[in-house]
Amino acid sequence: MVVNRRTLIKALALAPSLSLLNAPWVRALMSMGPPTYVYLLLHGMFFMEFQGDTLYVLTPDNLQGDPNPHEFHQRPQGGLLKDLQSKIDFTQGQLKSGGVTVFPSDVPQFSASTLLNPGEPDRPILPAVSSYRCQIKLPSPNHIFAFRTDTKNYFRPKAGKVGSSILASTGPRLGTITCLECVPGTTAASVVSYYAEHPDSASTTDVNNALTAAKEVCGPNFDLQLSSGGGYSVNPDPEESLPQGVTQDDESTLEEVYRFFALHKNLLSEQTKKALPKPPVQHAKAADVASCPQYGIYHP
Repeated sequence: MVVNRRTLIKALALAPSLSLLNAPWVRALMSMGPPTYVYLLLHGMFFMEFQGDTLYVLTPDNLQGDPNPHEFHQRPQGGLLKDLQSKIDFTQGQLKSGGVTVFPSDVPQFSASTLLNPGEPDRPILPAVSSYRCQIKLPSPNHIFAFRTDTKNYFRPKAGKVGSSILASTGPRLGTITCLECVPGTTAASVVSYYAEHPDSASTTDVNNALTAAKEVCGPNFDLQLSSGGGYSVNPDPEESLPQGVTQDDESTLEEVYRFFALHKNLLSEQTKKALPKPPVQHAKAADVASCPQYGIYHP
């Protein structure tokens, strides 16, 4: 069952809770204009690399035996969580090229050279065939936004080539969510979120386990690990700062999505309630800049 915007608004109108109707994200959802682009929001650990006019986006699978692994979902705006597909291809006319082939300075990014052996010539890092949990392939976006940014002093990598490259290659702020604004082709303008993140608060050990698993995507020279004590929470961006059609609800972390449906199951069918994952005991109200953001791989 997918709850679209119209259905959700109708259900909310019948809901007895005035506080729910007054929630800021609900008011925004009811008043926002329709999107004019296709917006793909990446939540959690995704790696991005431009190969010519094509952008590859991959997320690794979990490290075997990880006690607090990532969960993988996709969610249309105003809809419910679904399992994340293993391959998503937007290069068959669904989207048109927007011409942007570089990452903005507030997207965490590092040089491809850090993953190559000494003397090895430059080459793509994220091939079309690799070990991954999900691969998204799309034409170059029209724009790339970094949402829920905070000062990068909270991002504290241990000594290593990748961490040093990130600190040298980014601006004073780093984002926790990447929004790809894409030109519609045969796909209508819409907003979709993709999740590859922890369903509850993650420790530094949890994040480092996910970064170790990323070697399956980035190769054995990927050495990024974080130091403890670097976490900080950042709240959603103001509604007026978001592109038309994108709301604060689209910035919700996987934990926040679980929290909403756990509190308001009366809006859902019995079949949907059974399909929902068990929500965590504790809930965060913000994203952690030192958790599992997205990483761009650029070529000098």
